[in-house]
Amino acid sequence: MKQSFLFVIVSLIYINIGFSQETHTFTETDKKALEKIIVEKYYVGQSKDVKDTVGGVLAKKSVTYRVYVDLLPGYKLQTVWGSEEQPLFFKTSTYFYNNINGATTGDDLFDTISFKKNNVLLDSWISMGAVTRFYNAVLLSEDVNGSIFNHKQALLQKDGLQYRDVYRTVYFNLDLTPLEKRTKSQIFATNNGAWANFMGAQGATPENRILIAQFTTNGEFSFECNIQVGTPAGEAIQFVARNPQGEQVQHQSLIFSSKHLK
Repeated sequence: MKQSFLFVIVSLIYINIGFSQETHTFTETDKKALEKIIVEKYYVGQSKDVKDTVGGVLAKKSVTYRVYVDLLPGYKLQTVWGSEEQPLFFKTSTYFYNNINGATTGDDLFDTISFKKNNVLLDSWISMGAVTRFYNAVLLSEDVNGSIFNHKQALLQKDGLQYRDVYRTVYFNLDLTPLEKRTKSQIFATNNGAWANFMGAQGATPENRILIAQFTTNGEFSFECNIQVGTPAGEAIQFVARNPQGEQVQHQSLIFSSKHLK
């Protein structure tokens, strides 16, 4: 693991919560804090969406995927990261959809009014739970408070949003170009960077599922990522896709391909 980056990330988190990184007393529950990664088919593009080219052209048969970290209650998501030995990537066999009126992270989306226009809500971005400045993400299956949308037929009853204070996303050493404006990109990746919330993000429902990314594409979607989780005791445990080192815990759900998604 490239110490110059991850040492800084871990040190800052421990300084924030007041614990030394030298002492770890992980319980068996801590090692199972990551229940799974959930990939939701949030929206399937319709012919009406393809015809709406304001802000960007949506390819036919595009699917909007939302990626959630599902944690045990009481645990907090601190960072999503990649290193030289354990790189992070989100990629597609075609291109990711980016809308000129969208943003690079959910909490940076301009406002709810802009979000309800054209195809802005299908934009590709990363997050620590937030979808807009005022709304956090919830799975459609857990959405019980109706919808703010009237321009997407499939989202008239449930929109995957819950009004509440949002967690702001902090970047470290990331190239965000693949998520910006009209960029035509096939991959968003890092081998020495992360996005984070140092207080730790928790889900908007008791199930504690935190959105970390939304990507829209008509190609095969795949990713590998690693996360750091804050424990109720104030320590931090890392879950990785591959090559676990030291006290890291390998978790197969951190590796995904849409060709296996029903």
